[in-house]
Amino acid sequence: MNFLSHLAFLVETLSVFALPAESAVPGEFEFYPAVVPDGLSDSDWNAIRDVHNNARHAFALREDGCWLAHNPGQRWTTISDRRGFLVRPDRGAWTWGLELRSFGFGDIPTVVADLPTVVVEGPRLTYRWSAELDEWFVNDQRGLEHGFTLHERPLGSPQSVDGSLSFLLARRGPLCPVVNADRTSVSFVDASGVVELRYSRLKVWDADGMVLESSFEVEGEEGIRLLVDERGAKYPITIDPVAQQGCLKASNAEADDQFGTAVAVSGDTVVVGAPLEDGTGDRSGAAYVFVQEDGAWSQKAILRGSDTDEFDRFGQSVGISGGTIVVGAPFQGGIPAQALAGEGAAYVFVGGGAIWQQQGRLKPALAEHSDKFGTSVAVSGDLVVVGAPAEDSNGTHQGNNDALEAGAAYVYARDGGGWTAQTYLKASNVGTGDAFGLSVAISGATIVVGAPSEGEGAGGAYVFVRGPDGWAQEKYLKASNANGGDNFGNSVGISGDSVIIGAPFEDSNAIGVDGNQTDNSSASAGAAYVFTRSGGTWPQQAYLKASNTGTIDVFGHSVAISGDRVLVGASFEDGFAGAAYLFIRSANKWMPPVYLKASNAAANSWFGRAVAISGSTVVVGAERQGGSAGGAYVYFESGSGPAPDEDGDGIPDFAEMYFGTSPSEPNGEPFTVTYTATETTLGWPVADPTGVRVTPQWSPDNRTWLASGEPAPGFGARTLIVSTSEEGQSQVVVSSVGLSSAFLRIVLERP
Repeated sequence: MNFLSHLAFLVETLSVFALPAESAVPGEFEFYPAVVPDGLSDSDWNAIRDVHNNARHAFALREDGCWLAHNPGQRWTTISDRRGFLVRPDRGAWTWGLELRSFGFGDIPTVVADLPTVVVEGPRLTYRWSAELDEWFVNDQRGLEHGFTLHERPLGSPQSVDGSLSFLLARRGPLCPVVNADRTSVSFVDASGVVELRYSRLKVWDADGMVLESSFEVEGEEGIRLLVDERGAKYPITIDPVAQQGCLKASNAEADDQFGTAVAVSGDTVVVGAPLEDGTGDRSGAAYVFVQEDGAWSQKAILRGSDTDEFDRFGQSVGISGGTIVVGAPFQGGIPAQALAGEGAAYVFVGGGAIWQQQGRLKPALAEHSDKFGTSVAVSGDLVVVGAPAEDSNGTHQGNNDALEAGAAYVYARDGGGWTAQTYLKASNVGTGDAFGLSVAISGATIVVGAPSEGEGAGGAYVFVRGPDGWAQEKYLKASNANGGDNFGNSVGISGDSVIIGAPFEDSNAIGVDGNQTDNSSASAGAAYVFTRSGGTWPQQAYLKASNTGTIDVFGHSVAISGDRVLVGASFEDGFAGAAYLFIRSANKWMPPVYLKASNAAANSWFGRAVAISGSTVVVGAERQGGSAGGAYVYFESGSGPAPDEDGDGIPDFAEMYFGTSPSEPNGEPFTVTYTATETTLGWPVADPTGVRVTPQWSPDNRTWLASGEPAPGFGARTLIVSTSEEGQSQVVVSSVGLSSAFLRIVLERP
């Protein structure tokens, strides 16, 4: 089939894809195969995909004169009514939109009064307000791109004005705007402070491509104002922000897919596993590739194994290293009709962007039923490691079954265009039921394998290194406060000479870094442990706990490490809503954690079920979010990130950017916001807290901020008590009296 016949076939089937998700036609096929069809070049295939994507995002005229466009990636519909636009999510009670009211300079703006001419070209809709101004919308994989083209300086604007060109945009719907610290993005929040979407990535340039300084500001109760310094600019001027929901979602999301069970990130590419997705059969599973372009994340591909079938759970584990992705399917090879676990398999894909091809299908030479090979996977360069925690050998040879569910791990090396089994790893102290291989990680020539059921459930982890004679165990790691049932090794991560191990059922009530390990009064609160290599030894460097340790939070259920940053998930925190905690190492000392929550946090979401980190990009999976459809959240999306501490105040720049504060400035903006009951711990990674003062504030709505003892309309006063010294602290405990719950933040000040 040549390019034209492929294209004709595509056009005939587009009406199916243009339907909203709730109207999907049974039996429709998914248009994201991982392999370019035979007979097509990459460029032809990309052209076909472009036609398809344009059609499924196209605007269509409704009988009432409004234009509608569905966005399968963002899971919303945009309604354009010739005055502005309104977005309605497929699931969710909120609506959001903007309407242009005026544009121009200072006290002489041009008021938008008449209706514009509407021009529609597939996924692009343009309001032509006048010869001067076009307002345009592009509905694509990134979200809703909303821009303006100002062809000439507004009529009647004297050259003497200061160049502060402004656009006044009235908000539609109940969401309130909150301008973020960099002033190039706006978060829109509901009445409880949840960020439902972001209007961001503001860029403005002139006819010569010169970037112009621009920013947002909140305009009273009306909406937002977009400001542009156009001094020296050559017209036309283009203004171009993008609207996206607060988390990544699958383009074909359905309840119970559990998108977010596994996440991985490398550079500007994120992989998310959805093991219960039904693309090739009930719970066959899928993995999704997202790529960041111009600051926005968009889904590029859906990966499925070449032979995945019902109940295979492809996507239970994922890993990525550069242009190589590995996906585990631990139930592959089972009996679909009986939903029985099989031997398991792992699949390797290579490529980039929207094009990924399966390069290998990995299976043990002596695969056996129910080994669950593929429960965990990891990749580093040309090496892949796969865990099989239910493998039964006692370690003398692979063929015996004398140690049921002792577990094993397998290492594969890339050989040209294929993959060859390199070695078979077992613990030095093999024991029945140890579940060795439930977690694996690799960095260069070092592998770490977790065995959370070893030692009566206390758990252990094993470090292997590759030398001239092959792979050998270098160290057997145990927690400094090991107790039966802690499940140390449930999760593992490695970066260079540092290893992080999670123990989600550890019971101490300590908080922060290196707290008291002996008081076991918080059952299954969880902990994580950092070990660093020194020669051939691995001493424990840090004992990590949440900043708000609580019973059954399972802190350490997931862990990740990249350089001097560690990310720990606690998927049961806050009524199973979940949380994640980011720790920063400075001069071999770990700072108190930054506390991360989902922008749309809700009970039973399991935010923190999976975590990943690469440089300044943090990814957190929430497999139960939205009726178990699942979601994944990306923080510090810039990818490259700023310098570590450009202003030298001891707080990393990424934290200042995200939370909007600088304690080197008097009366700085708030550093952190959290939802609290009667007591909470707030912490921040201040390397030198000397002289830093903290002032707590409370809010009933995350917009109006009040001092301790000050009432809000309709709310009684709340008293905030700082139980540690207000000065010179990098972590404080704040108790609240007067309300059962409220939003709480701390303002940092340095003289």
